[in-house]
Amino acid sequence: SMRRSSSFRRGLGMKQAGLPHVLAQVIARWENLQKGVPPSENAPPSREAVYAQALMTCPEVSDQAEQRRISKEYLSDLAHLFAEFDGALKGFLHYRGLGYFFRRLGRAMDQQELLDVVEELLGGVDADGILDFLDIMEIAGEFSQSEHTFLRTTFYDLTSERQEVEVHQLAQVFEACGHVPQLWQLKQVAVELKLPVTSRGEIGLVDEDQFMQLAERCRRLEQQRFLERAGFMHEEVDSIKEIFIHEAHGAEELLSASVKRLLRKLGVPALLHTPETELEELIRSSDQDGSGTFSLVEVLHLVRRLNDQHALMKTVEERKAGDEAGINRQEVAELRELYDMLIAEEVAGRVARSRSKTQLRRARTTQDVRSPASGRPEGRFTYMELTKAARLLGAVLTAETTDA
Repeated sequence: SMRRSSSFRRGLGMKQAGLPHVLAQVIARWENLQKGVPPSENAPPSREAVYAQALMTCPEVSDQAEQRRISKEYLSDLAHLFAEFDGALKGFLHYRGLGYFFRRLGRAMDQQELLDVVEELLGGVDADGILDFLDIMEIAGEFSQSEHTFLRTTFYDLTSERQEVEVHQLAQVFEACGHVPQLWQLKQVAVELKLPVTSRGEIGLVDEDQFMQLAERCRRLEQQRFLERAGFMHEEVDSIKEIFIHEAHGAEELLSASVKRLLRKLGVPALLHTPETELEELIRSSDQDGSGTFSLVEVLHLVRRLNDQHALMKTVEERKAGDEAGINRQEVAELRELYDMLIAEEVAGRVARSRSKTQLRRARTTQDVRSPASGRPEGRFTYMELTKAARLLGAVLTAETTDA
């Protein structure tokens, strides 16, 4: 079986030490570099590069890569990113960071999907929520194999009658894999791969390899786009940039001491739930060039990382609450969808009421117009709204039971 047993590895002592021989090798080599002992390379490598190389040459890692059919290129991406995230050389990552980790690899993963894979492959995570590099490889390999199977099946479905496929169809396929290319980007990549592009906006696909190459290029595009603006829309980037410029007093870099204040002004919800020591480590590791200052891009990635961690932890809490209440995962997902819908309605209602107040003031109306919901924190339900949600969910579940 390809599935590894976490309890078996704990019995070997690997879980407590996180591939100890790899960490010992990294520490020893890095200490030699710091002492001025010349390495075999011409230019001294970074600690992350030393760490990544040690991971890739580890026998356990090589065996797992072969089992999971992880390419050398993808293994290199995984190892370098793991080394970057594990700046403290603990040998582990916390599962809270999985969403952001895979975004950096060009794969936008749904929180539910991530947790399902962790539970299926690893039997869940340890009580302290840590994953070593072999765990990360297991998850990455599962995603890659599932994606390959999906793409292979889809290719033969799309080309069963003709070899030309409409660009928007391809975009939908790749979006299902977590890559969201623009139509013009798909055409450009097709041209670069020397694939025929018709005047009707169709791309000619002769064989499966061409389709897989196209998918991989789209993943790389998604990876690059995420590096540039951390998955935020242009409007969101502009809003963050405005506060960034104010905090940096017009400079292009923000002092690390000012980062927490910036995060508070942005209203990042994870600040309320992230331990101080962990937040400090996240801020330190987000300073990618080690300059002690933050560029706008580094701030964007820090905010995204905190937001993704918060979203994943919320999903975990919802699952636990559902288990305690005897509600299955599908029902929990439906309740979450309903909750988000009601929140959106509440926010839209406040916006409408705010606009009405502004119009009344402009008309020189002296009456104090106050909505019943004014003064309530955003995102809080009244008892009636919660009752409405419970009744609606009950009606949905009753209807499903009746249909069954």
